[in-house]
Amino acid sequence: MHQASAAQQRVRPFKDIHTVSKDQKFFSWEPLWREHLVVEIGCGAGLHPIRWTKQNPRAGMVAIERTKTKSMAFEQRVAHHQRDNLYKVNADATHWLPAHIKPGSVDAYFLLYPNPYPKESQSNKRWHRSPFFHFLLASLKPEGEIHMVTNEEFYAKEFRHYCKRHWNLTTLVDRSLKGASDFEPRTHFERKYLAREQTCYDFIVSKKTIEEQ
Repeated sequence: MHQASAAQQRVRPFKDIHTVSKDQKFFSWEPLWREHLVVEIGCGAGLHPIRWTKQNPRAGMVAIERTKTKSMAFEQRVAHHQRDNLYKVNADATHWLPAHIKPGSVDAYFLLYPNPYPKESQSNKRWHRSPFFHFLLASLKPEGEIHMVTNEEFYAKEFRHYCKRHWNLTTLVDRSLKGASDFEPRTHFERKYLAREQTCYDFIVSKKTIEEQ
């Protein structure tokens, strides 16, 4: 059902709509963290961004959440955990990022439990089949990484296939988190899935190709 044909493997080019930035505050914050900058898309209520920025005080994270409800919950969490190295954004990442992020400037993206869009009619919205993936890769530094985790087996298989065959990315991590008793859940979804003993598929892929290693 979710096997990608040769035609489906082609991903349309990304067309930047040239959004004008309305978030000038970001351009004052970003230079402070330019040496190590990461971005999380779909950060929900912010459990992972808060923990990650505490564990990595010398790196900056832009955490983006599109929905108002989750973004408000994130705002409340941030109020209790003041982090100078965390920049919260309530916006559509496909609009906000091209207006603020330069090519070759991001060390890593976190895509933790993205919407799997299981219907084939929506398959071009899956990150690895989306035109926007072109932008994500272009905005990564030469050795930049994408961290992706999902509880959907079909999504994991397709992500693995596209990263290797279409995007020519190097897989650094490809593991199952089921039964990982010593693993601390990064998101509320992950906590729920692991408590139910569901299999979670954890990936890190790198822009650095095998030939460059």
